[in-house]
This record gives sequence, C-alpha cells and structure tokens, in this order.
Amino acid sequence: MLIAFCVTGMQEALTTRAVMRALKTLDDEGGLSAWVMGSLPMTEAPLAPGEMPDELQALRDHFRTRHFLPDAGKIFLDGVPTARTAAMLEPYLPDAVHGCCFRGGTTLTVPQLARVLSDCEQRNIRVKIHCTGDASTRA
Repeated sequence: MLIAFCVTGMQEALTTRAVMRALKTLDDEGGLSAWVMGSLPMTEAPLAPGEMPDELQALRDHFRTRHFLPDAGKIFLDGVPTARTAAMLEPYLPDAVHGCCFRGGTTLTVPQLARVLSDCEQRNIRVKIHCTGDASTRA
C-alpha cells in the first residue's frame, strides 16, 4: 500500500529481536518491497525490556536482508509528558503521586549520553534520540 503512494522507505522506531525476525521473514518470503531502516536500542530501553543492546548489535548481520537494514541506533533519553516521564525545565503541576516541584528526569546523565554517542560514532552507528521534554532536549 505504501509503495502505491510512492513511499519506498521507512524507519522502524524501536527494533527488537521480534521485529527483526518479522522483517527478515517478510523480506525472505518476498513480501517486503520497501526499504526499512531498523533502530536498535543503544541502552536498556524502557519499551523493550530484556533486549540488551550488545546482543542486538551482534545479531544485525544475521537479520540484515536486501530491504531491511538494522543499522541505526535508538536512545530513549526520557518518556512523554502525559505520563510525567519527560524531563522538563519547569515542574509539572502538583499531583498526589509526585507532589510539587517534580520535573521528570532523563535516563542518562549528559556524561553518560556523551559516552554512548561516542561509542556509536566509533562503531559507525547512526543514532536517533527520543527526547520529548525541554530539559532532555536541552541535554
């Protein structure tokens, strides 16, 4: 359907082992005609528990196909404002769970983020960073 609208490529937002297996099977069976760039978690990802970055990186070549390229990395630096998991410069409105002055937080400190990005650069891995709060974006 996407090809019919001239969409010939896409980026998968968080590529887990199950997603890699599905895309490889789809392409091996001739059912994938668009290019898909996979985005493997570079740190322990809250939405992909048990998917360890080093293990996933080791599987990239095994799951690579003509149309599926698991070559990008994904870092979750924070969550989303609606769940109060985004890192904000100004505090959220007080609530029963967090009280006053709660600003959320990042999953990595700036030095930790710098180390992960440096490691990705050395391994020639393109990286996208999920950051929805203004404090995580500033970091």
